[in-house]
Amino acid sequence: LAVLLTFTLISAMPPVTVQAAVDDVFTDSSSELTFKVLTEDTNSGTVQVIQGSYSGANYTIPETVSDHGISYTVIGIGYEAFSNCSGLGSITLPDSLAYIGNLAFQGCTGLTSVNIPESVTEIGVSAFAGSGLTSVTIPAGVATVYDYAFNGCADLISITFLQTTPPTINGHVFTGTGLKTVIVPKGTAAQYGIKLSGKLPAGAAIVEAVATITGVTVSPAAIEVEKGGTVSFTATVNGSGSFSPDVLWSVNSSSGSYIGQTDGVL
Repeated sequence: LAVLLTFTLISAMPPVTVQAAVDDVFTDSSSELTFKVLTEDTNSGTVQVIQGSYSGANYTIPETVSDHGISYTVIGIGYEAFSNCSGLGSITLPDSLAYIGNLAFQGCTGLTSVNIPESVTEIGVSAFAGSGLTSVTIPAGVATVYDYAFNGCADLISITFLQTTPPTINGHVFTGTGLKTVIVPKGTAAQYGIKLSGKLPAGAAIVEAVATITGVTVSPAAIEVEKGGTVSFTATVNGSGSFSPDVLWSVNSSSGSYIGQTDGVL
């Protein structure tokens, strides 16, 4: 009697990893912000902050966020992300940020100041329109300030441009502002005068800065020192014009702030 035996080989299937896809949305629990995936590969990608139920007074946008094991770099603030968040009092933007999108902070009446990172290249249409900004600095990396970017910022009285070559400044950027002073790098007033012709409120003056400091680099950036110990730091002041390269050193700790001299002795 012949017996036919049939064997079935069952191979072990690898575990399935669920990954976000482009245009997927997720919320980061640490920052309590919602993000949209822009690009992605196996281990990394890019995202932008998008509109969410933001009711807090203070937010810090991180440089990177993670979802399903993928690390994403935050490169943008999307359309209407914080629009009309009147309770927003402060926002910390990451150094990875490339653009601030259309209407991103429109109507944020409680937002009186913002530090735009040097990495930003575009400020979108009506990005800060109707916000509570009183002054703002446009970093050297910004190539374009789009229409109505600061429109209706009634309390905005001063703006500083750090670019030695003026960026593209579209129409109605400063309509409805209280702008009185536009500070530009030394030797660039004529160029900015051409770029801003017909775009400033009546009475606003273009003033050249005596010096423009673009940053201070400290090395090492952070260090732990035991009680009684000593450590040496160096600092480099970057910028243009006539300014003193001296640095006034300070140390902040849980027990207070200590200010020393320009020689770094605290």
